[in-house]
Amino acid sequence: MRSERILVPAVLFALASFAPDPFAAGATASAAVSSPTGGDGSAVGDGIITVMTQNLYLGADIEPLIGAIIGGATQEQIELLVGQGWALVQKNDFPRRAEEIADLVEQVRPELIGLQEMALWRVETPGDGAPGAPPDAIEVDYLSILLAALAARHLDYVPASVIQNFDGEFPGRTGTGERFDLRYTDRDAILARSDVTFTNPQGGNFAAMVGPDVGVPIAIPRGWTSVEVELQGERLRVFEAHLETSSPIQELQALELVIRAEAGVTPVALLGDFNSDANGTGTDTYAALLAPAFRDAWSVAHPGEPGLTCCHLADLTLAGPPFTTRIDLVLTGKGVTPVHAEILPSLESADFAVGDVWPSDHAGVGATLRLAKPRFVHLSAE
Repeated sequence: MRSERILVPAVLFALASFAPDPFAAGATASAAVSSPTGGDGSAVGDGIITVMTQNLYLGADIEPLIGAIIGGATQEQIELLVGQGWALVQKNDFPRRAEEIADLVEQVRPELIGLQEMALWRVETPGDGAPGAPPDAIEVDYLSILLAALAARHLDYVPASVIQNFDGEFPGRTGTGERFDLRYTDRDAILARSDVTFTNPQGGNFAAMVGPDVGVPIAIPRGWTSVEVELQGERLRVFEAHLETSSPIQELQALELVIRAEAGVTPVALLGDFNSDANGTGTDTYAALLAPAFRDAWSVAHPGEPGLTCCHLADLTLAGPPFTTRIDLVLTGKGVTPVHAEILPSLESADFAVGDVWPSDHAGVGATLRLAKPRFVHLSAE
């Protein structure tokens, strides 16, 4: 996604923001976790684990809305833009996209999946435009839809750690003039395959965020999640994150993530949408992440290859231009060696036909990792 960070400058009564998260930054995520352990309790064998990261794309580009707000648009203009955005979310058809993403998961069969922009859309019709009366009728829940698509392929995953980020309401109006209130909730998550034991789920919102400290009246939190995969005598902790789109907040969030990752002796892997181009032309975050001895799984497996992951057009039914950046990453710390990485899907625009829809505006990344001293064993369910 391109500009979620400035959803809220609409201090017109166009937006009400709600408490984003029951946890302080860095709190354990037990209350946000659907299951503390997975499946039959078996762990990964031979020191190998496969992970995947996928930005699901919330379904619309909000830049036109932001531009209108900054330009002093009227409430009527804001409502029309919100209506157009919601129409695009529906056109981009997440239930259909979830089927394609589930196909990618079936191809890779990762033990853990990191997800960003796991949207929850709720609508109230007719809208009342009143803060304090948020819509609660669920229209599209990316989590339940994706889990159902996976289950239909006999791929059983459970939410290992889920964290809520931004949660806000906007007044909208359809093309026929019907008013409604639209509520968007952003979430990050790690899904665990049901035959994998995971423990110590955590998650939180980064301390650094867009908000009053940088001149925006309402806070826009970004989040991270993590779980540990149990090993014989040791553990592998996997962090997932979605960083801000620009400096300096992005760099501060990355620093917080690295501090958390390096706080213990447990080997770690980081995965997610870091919004920092690996070619070094954007922010300094990518270089800063590698500096503490993290390695980029794609660069290790495919040295010199671009591995681009972002971004398609906002309308996923259009072929669009090729990707231009690599911001979706799997990074490994000391004691964890990347042995394979792939971009998902590996389609080009030339393969895209009328009637198709891209799975997301981002490609996913799958990576197979090996512990330097393999000690994974089968664990009983007891």
